[in-house]
Amino acid sequence: KAYSIAFTLFSDISINIERNTKFDIQAAHEVVDTLCESIIRNPDAALLLAQLKTTGKELYDSAIKTSVHLLAFGRHLGLPRKELSILGLGGLLMDIGKQRLPKEIQTKKSLLLKPNERKLMKQHIFYGEEIITQLSNTPEEVIKIVLQHHERENGNGYPHGLHANQLHPYGRMAAIVDCYEELIWGQPEMPGMRPFHAIKELRDNAQNGLSYLLVEQFAHCVGMFPVGSLVELNTGEIAIVLTHNRTQRLLPRIMIICDAKKKPYDAPLTVDLRTAGPSPSGIQYAIANDLPQGAYGIDAKQYYL
Repeated sequence: KAYSIAFTLFSDISINIERNTKFDIQAAHEVVDTLCESIIRNPDAALLLAQLKTTGKELYDSAIKTSVHLLAFGRHLGLPRKELSILGLGGLLMDIGKQRLPKEIQTKKSLLLKPNERKLMKQHIFYGEEIITQLSNTPEEVIKIVLQHHERENGNGYPHGLHANQLHPYGRMAAIVDCYEELIWGQPEMPGMRPFHAIKELRDNAQNGLSYLLVEQFAHCVGMFPVGSLVELNTGEIAIVLTHNRTQRLLPRIMIICDAKKKPYDAPLTVDLRTAGPSPSGIQYAIANDLPQGAYGIDAKQYYL
């Protein structure tokens, strides 16, 4: 329900931007509050939906995924409810300026942009600032998120080349979420990374401008095998990660959906790897590999949505 409300809001915002009219920031606050309640109640459920739910409108999907990831990140760090709402609102509006860019580059991965497109893409920061600063009662921290999610600790980011001590903590968090999502969400010309490898890439990037301490916390938040991801077990079976065990991150609760020959089971089996006994073959269950979405032709969405 929260996801559906968020999608409707973002659709309304887009129409207003196309018409060059203001949108209702209070409505955005209310939507984020709904998402926030969901994250507080059950972060794994919200993250699962963010992983699997797509509408075909990439900017909408990206905005909601970013909001959910930032909310989950903030919850993991123990931020109070009011701060979570600010983070979630910042995530929802972070890339709002892209709606003023040519449609052909709005959702293009940065590595695929030509030099002239890259220059144009950077303008989305200023478009976003212009859109949200026209609204009344926009929290200052939300503006910081919009302005700083492409800045880097070492001063190599844009648009202002800020250094670590000039960055707001929420801008640093937003930069990590933005990088993570760019890595894992694929496009026809460039498939997304598996989450395990994306986290490793983030850690490598921590030496080039992301906050190392916050990257480590984000890795703990989403897990090496994020909720909603496909994994291959040591039995050869395929499973979907359902929820994390907070104390044993490599032993999540999973739903086994395919046998060792990658054929779907008639009745999927839910297993908590922390407490599970041996498999029918006598092997103690363990995750052998993470898999890209769509591996072996499996559509994880059909099991949930």
